[in-house]
Amino acid sequence: MTPPEEAERWLAEARENLAAAHVLFEKKHFSVCAFHCQQTGELALKALLYARNQRVLGHSLVGLLSRAVNSGYPEVDAELREAAEGLDEYYISPRYPDAFDARLPSEHYTGEIAEEALKWAHQILSYVTENLP
Repeated sequence: MTPPEEAERWLAEARENLAAAHVLFEKKHFSVCAFHCQQTGELALKALLYARNQRVLGHSLVGLLSRAVNSGYPEVDAELREAAEGLDEYYISPRYPDAFDARLPSEHYTGEIAEEALKWAHQILSYVTENLP
């Protein structure tokens, strides 16, 4: 598979995760929505790196964004860095019952949190789609 084809596969999966996040938001499954927003960002940023024929491991959006910039993609503004930092918080804690003392992730995550996660996921996806060759 060529780098552009592989990048498109990862981008398609990022879009699928974002669509799922919207459905979960509408159904008020806010913790799982937040996780899928993180996955949207992760898969999208990996698409950028696959487009440059780079194999990438890891889950940190901050790290992936930094690697993308170091690979020649445009510098990012503070708002996009904030989106990556925010979504990094949603990789583990939305999924595990021991992430929060005395309550489940489904009890911790609110509509406001999920709404912000959706905003951040859209920002990262926009950056990626604007910069994919």
